[in-house]
This record gives sequence, structure tokens and C-alpha cells, in this order.
Amino acid sequence: MKKTLLLILLTPILYGQSGWQQLSTSFIESFNCTYITSSGTVFIGSDLGNIYYSNTGGSTWDTATSNAQDGIADITFISANEAWAVGDDGLILKSTNAGLNWTTIASGVLVNLESIFFADTATAYIAGRNGTILKSTNGGTSWTTQTSGTTDRLESVWFLTPSRGFIAGRNGVFLETSNGGATWTSVNLGLDDNKDIYFLDANTGFVAGENGIFKTTNGGTTWSPTTMVGVSEINAIHFSNTTNGYVVGELGEMGKSVDGGNNWSVDTVISALSFIELNDVYFLNAQAGFAVGDGGTILRYLGSSSTNFCLASYWVDTTHSGGNNVYIVNNSSPSAINPNYNTTYFWDFGDGNTSTLQLPVHNYLNTGAYQVCLTVVSTDTNNTMCSHTYCDTIGLDSLGNLIYKNTLAGFTLNVLDSSSIGVDEFVLTDGTLYPNPATDGIYLNLPKEWNGNRVLLLDSYGRVVKQGTYEVNTIWTLEGITPGVYIIQAFDRQNNWHQSRLVIH
Repeated sequence: MKKTLLLILLTPILYGQSGWQQLSTSFIESFNCTYITSSGTVFIGSDLGNIYYSNTGGSTWDTATSNAQDGIADITFISANEAWAVGDDGLILKSTNAGLNWTTIASGVLVNLESIFFADTATAYIAGRNGTILKSTNGGTSWTTQTSGTTDRLESVWFLTPSRGFIAGRNGVFLETSNGGATWTSVNLGLDDNKDIYFLDANTGFVAGENGIFKTTNGGTTWSPTTMVGVSEINAIHFSNTTNGYVVGELGEMGKSVDGGNNWSVDTVISALSFIELNDVYFLNAQAGFAVGDGGTILRYLGSSSTNFCLASYWVDTTHSGGNNVYIVNNSSPSAINPNYNTTYFWDFGDGNTSTLQLPVHNYLNTGAYQVCLTVVSTDTNNTMCSHTYCDTIGLDSLGNLIYKNTLAGFTLNVLDSSSIGVDEFVLTDGTLYPNPATDGIYLNLPKEWNGNRVLLLDSYGRVVKQGTYEVNTIWTLEGITPGVYIIQAFDRQNNWHQSRLVIH
């Protein structure tokens, strides 16, 4: 029977090449908030009390351990490991391990809490419904209630210093304080709801909501309306840099400013997708941002293709595939071992199974044609994020032949490191090595005069994983060796080394 490989090459997909993209997920709950850490980990909080996080730029999501039963309204990080969240029924959560696990902190109130802000490591403020304002002066260990002078729902809090801050709320509420909340003064920005506050620096800040968008250039001493066209009921505002700002709204709309927040216009592409409601937007930098909303909506923004530095790629090793094993080589860039990048991987094997390993081994239970997709997400030392996806279809004929496969049972897909393929090979012309690929052991047939000389097994990084001496008619066992591509080095009587590639499965 002819041994064939049905390989269909697909055009690589560059996520975010034109800006925003809606991510396809299985979520049906609504998302209230999102946050991106300095390392590029994305967090989202849901109305069901779940906190999800992604280390793959949104390609995959994991659930943090919080045991929360109430909706999550806001998430923030004050260091690489310390994170805080607030939510319904007085919920305050704290994490000390980068958001993976959360514990409950007593708030002393039962109202829904909407926003949390740390002015420094000791001084923090929370805004909530029924005019609730909480303050902590010991890093969130305990909280005391302040008098706001209103019973309206307070939506957002932001402090420039431990003493100077602002709170936005429903029904035209906008409060300021210069004495750490001992007293709060009302500022008139209109009669409608104020939803969110964002400051670019100590002087330039914004208040957004149904009143539109107001801007200050003097630290909040005065506020002036900006020009907004197309988004009437704003929920959140955030800037990717000092020039570009974004707002999202109740009607599923998104607006953008390209002049530092003086003028705003609707993003017609995103707004035309007719989301139920977009609740929050957050940018790590000009190259990476997320927006979330009702109905499990997650939007991701990546910068233009000219700034993308990652490339997902793999190729099928037809030489060594066989015996129910298929080998593909992961030659994506940047490499996972490149110290200038934090690179993660997500494999979709096309049969409902996935992996986040760089070099996974996957067993297929049945024959058939499987589209194998690899997504690479990299973050460089400037926290610039890049995501790229590449897909190939590995095909089987009707009799189950895949490359050199000759049974109707399933097969194993082995992903190999490209660095192992790049090693120059000097074939053992004076001897033989078999079987190759091997499982339990190999038989080396070398010249008799090599008897007693060194034999080394090197991994893809050139590290010795097994060593011994050559003995005539002896099987070299491979027990405990991880499947992959290796190099066998044998030394002759003049101590010159000869090598050949060995595939272990």
C-alpha cells in the first residue's frame, strides 16, 4: 500500500491584525470587569462570582479559587502578587499569589461594592451602593465607613494621593476630597449617571458616563466637556497611551479618541456587532487591551502587524514518523527559552482535546483528519503582547494511513523541539543504530575496536541525559527517557565523536 500524508497548509491567522477581535468562548455568564497585569495575565470578573484568568492572551481561560458566591465588580493589582477584588453583598477578596487564590476580607457592610482603589500600599478606598464609601489605612486589613452625603449608587473611585481623590456615581453624583475622605464635596457635571474615572497622570483625568466625558488638566480643580459622537451611555473608560483612549457603553458600543481625549467618535466596526452591553475596558499598553460585557462577551485588541514579533509554526517530520507515532516540530518564535520574552503555547488537537505545553504528546483514539492549531502568545520586556495562530490538517486515508501508519487504531502525536533538528548530523557510517524510532532500547553495531569507548545521549539542548560505554552485542536501554528527539554520540579509538539522531517514543 502506498504510504501517504494528506497535509493541507492553511494561511496563518494573525489575531488582532486589524485591532479588535471577539474571542470565541463557551462562557454564558456576564462579565463586569477586566484587568491585565504587568506580566500580561488577563483577569475577568463575572456576575456569578467567578474570577477567570488567562496566561495565553485570552486563547484559554482558567478559574481562580475564590469560593465567592456574589458578583465580582472590580479587580485591581497593587503588586505582582497582591490583588484585590470587590463585589456584591459587601464582598472583598484578597490574593497574595498573583490572583490564583483569593480569601475573603471582612468589609462590615452588606451592600454591593463597585470599585476599589489603592492610593498607596496602606491607603485604600472602596465605593459602593447606597452612598457607601470604605477606607483602609492598614493595607486593607480593616475598613471603616465614611460619610458620603448621598444614598445614590457610587460607581468608581480614583485617588491621586492618599488625600486627594474622586468618586463618580448615579444621578449626577461626582464627589471630591482633599483630606482623605474626612469630608466630600459635590461637583456638578450634569444630572445623569457618572460611571467611571481615569487619570493619565496627576493633572490629566476623565469622568465618563451618561453625561458624556469630562476632562481635567489641572488635577480635578476644573472639568470641561469633551466632544463625543456615537456613544450615549458610557460604562467605562481607559487609555492605551497618552493619545489613544477607549470607552464602552450600555448599548454595546465602543468609542475612541486619538487626540488625548479631546474628541471621541464611535468605533463603527465593534459597535456594529450589536453586543448586549459592554461593561469594562482595560489596556496594558498600546499593543494589548481587553473589553468585556454581558453574555460572555470578551473582546481582545492587539497592535498592528508591524509590531508583532511572534510566529506560531510547526512542520511534520515525515522521516521519523511511523509505528503509530507522528512527529511534528515546534519551530515557533520567539522560543520559550528566549530570556527576552515570556512565551506560552496553546494546542488544539482537533478532537476536542487541548494542551498548554510547549512540547506535548497527544494520543488520538481514532483515525481521521484532524486540524491541529497552535497559538503562541508572547510578551516582551516592555510588556508588549503578541498573539499568532497557525493550523495544519494532518490527514488519514480511509485505511488509516498517516505517513507510515498501517493500523486502524489511533496514533500518538509527538511535538518536538526545533533546536534538536538543527544539530549537524554525522551519520555513523562505520556502524548502525536500530530501531529508530525506539521505545525501550537500541542496538548499536559499531566497529569492534570501539569497544569500551564512551556513548552519550544528548537532549535537544545538548545536555547529557544518559551515558555509558559501548559493548559489542549489547542493547542500550532507554528506560525513563522522555519521548522526543535526541542525539547519540559515540567515540572512536582516537576520541573523535560520531553522532546520529535518535527518536524516542
